[in-house]
Formats: sequence, C-alpha cells, structure tokens
Amino acid sequence: IWQLVWIYHVTKNLNNVAAVEERRPARELLLSMFLVLYYPYWLYKTAEGVEDYGKEKDKAFKIDVLCIAFSFVCPLFATVLIQNKINVIVGKPVFEELVTLLCVLNIANWVILLIWIFIQ
Repeated sequence: IWQLVWIYHVTKNLNNVAAVEERRPARELLLSMFLVLYYPYWLYKTAEGVEDYGKEKDKAFKIDVLCIAFSFVCPLFATVLIQNKINVIVGKPVFEELVTLLCVLNIANWVILLIWIFIQ
C-alpha cells in the first residue's frame, strides 16, 4: 500500500516543478496498478522529472537510465533511488550508507530467488 501512496504523492508533487509536464496523480496510480508495463514507464518519467527538479535546484544528476534498467529487475531499487534523490534535493537528512545497504540486500535477495528458481 505504501508504494501506491508514494506513486500518487510523487506524481502530485512533481507537478509543481516548472520543467515537468503535468500528470494526473490518480490516473498515473491506476495505470501503474493495472498495466504491467506502465510502471517502468512511470518510473522513467518520474526519474526524468526528479532530474529536472534537481537542475532547478542546482543539484544535477542522471538517474533515468538506472531507473528504467532496475524497473524490470528490481523495481524497489528504482523507487529507493528516486526517493533518495528527492531527499538530497530538498535537503532532508540522507542516510546514504543505509540506502546503499538496503539496495544491496534487496539485490542479493533477488539473486538468491533467481538462483533458487533456476535450481528447481
């Protein structure tokens, strides 16, 4: 449920960025829920919006390619990456080591799951 709330609020808040095209949060949420390939597209467009927001605040970085790559392998990593960059831009305390550790552990879980599937 947290993921769904997060999609809605991030979309709504990115509408306040001048360089980002306006999207309707409820529509984006429903499309992400019911269309399998729309969620990776949403992650990509959101990462682009966060990049534009970073440029406005003089904190430029590039995460859209990483997000689209991880959206198919491990979507949680892409969401953590986007939220981390939003936190960096707005100046909230960022726990880089914790985020990195959680991402590594999540990737390790996916690798173990894939190995287990292939062994079966």
